[in-house]
Amino acid sequence: MEEGNSSKSSKKRNHENDKSHHNHNGNNNKKKRKGECYFCGKAGHFKNECRFFKKKNKEKNSRATNDDFVAVISEINMIEDVDSWWIDSGATRHVCKNKKMFKTINKDVSVLYMGNDSTVQVQGKGTIEIEFTSGKTPTLKDVFYVPEVGKNLISVPLLNKNGFKSVFEGDKFILSKGVCL
Repeated sequence: MEEGNSSKSSKKRNHENDKSHHNHNGNNNKKKRKGECYFCGKAGHFKNECRFFKKKNKEKNSRATNDDFVAVISEINMIEDVDSWWIDSGATRHVCKNKKMFKTINKDVSVLYMGNDSTVQVQGKGTIEIEFTSGKTPTLKDVFYVPEVGKNLISVPLLNKNGFKSVFEGDKFILSKGVCL
């Protein structure tokens, strides 16, 4: 009885010395591609086929999913209540698009610089009372009336400047004045 060697090394084929290259259709393809890989510099393949490029991209993509990140949204289109307000930590002014919400309003000819690098003409400036879910109704002063804005905005920096303390906690916004949180 004869024993055979079944180690992997005896079954390994040397593809570089194998002269019978076949493509996926089974046809002989003895031509080597012309050109050079822009990633590794070796001839015979292109960057999108390069195993070194694919490996580096795979590592980069797996790393990206584990890293912390910050996203800035400059514009969002949603359908919702026209009288709702958005708390905006980046806004430098309170802005309202609904003239009916103003308790008092005066003509103003200011220009408002928007977050998307555009400018809009301010139509007026006044005071607005906003009712919070807590039942409190603080008065916002010097609110710009700008019908073209997408959302009514409450400026967190202006609230803080006027003695309010604002805290974002989970999905809640807590606004207080004269109370330690």
